[in-house]
Amino acid sequence: MKIEIQKEINPAKLLDELLIVGLIQAVTEDGTSPIQGNTLYLPDTANTQAIQAVIDAHEPIPNPTPPTAEERLEALELAMLDMVLGGVV
Repeated sequence: MKIEIQKEINPAKLLDELLIVGLIQAVTEDGTSPIQGNTLYLPDTANTQAIQAVIDAHEPIPNPTPPTAEERLEALELAMLDMVLGGVV
């Protein structure tokens, strides 16, 4: 079964959202991603109502990138200085 998604999506993020709630598998039976472009390929037994609810709630804005080790270290140094100097930083 396939679902044509009519709204803008971020395929990687939507795949993660569907995987987190356990509604789909990471790959189809032929080893490909279940999301290709704006098409979602599902087994016939899939819970289409629950999947549609996730699609409807999906926001295509990419997840923020995690901070680098250097950025985390800088934030830690600033927090430590703030604690030691009592907010004078």
